[in-house]
Amino acid sequence: MPINHECSAFVLGDMMGHGLQALKESFAIKGFISGFLATGLPYQHMLAALNNALYKQQLCKSSLVTLVICFIENNKMYWLNAGHPPPVVLLSEGEIKQLSGTGPLLGLSKDHNYTLYETALDDVEHILLYTDGWTENRFTDKDEISEIGKIIPRNYKSGEDFAHTLWKNSQVTLSKEIDDASLIVIN
Repeated sequence: MPINHECSAFVLGDMMGHGLQALKESFAIKGFISGFLATGLPYQHMLAALNNALYKQQLCKSSLVTLVICFIENNKMYWLNAGHPPPVVLLSEGEIKQLSGTGPLLGLSKDHNYTLYETALDDVEHILLYTDGWTENRFTDKDEISEIGKIIPRNYKSGEDFAHTLWKNSQVTLSKEIDDASLIVIN
């Protein structure tokens, strides 16, 4: 979701739970985020405010939520992470690297300040943001980076083709129990 003319931002969250209650709570979180973004205040303030609202149980009384906020500016990626899988970058020479930088789940402590992480994008070809269901549904090995490497498309014509092929390669058989999964590919 574009935030202003100077950078682009992406917000990916994951509600723990299923069914109507989780859906309603996800809409509450989305509304909170949309309203906060309209204020123009820094992202760090949004995460602190959302954390406080969840801690006081003003939102999502029966569920937990993870969230990653990622924005790109001046050839750098910045992110805030609340219990979410950290971003993965695919470097132009083919290396796959999971970035370090995560924080606790939202709502566990009223006074937590989330760290703003950053990385240069000089050699980055693709950035992957995903929910834990994307890896848990498909991967049996505990080494997620190794498993992601097995499904990365090697020959593709465009960034869009890469994203579609990666999603297709990550799908599981219908007989397996699956968690909901989301994947954002930033080219």
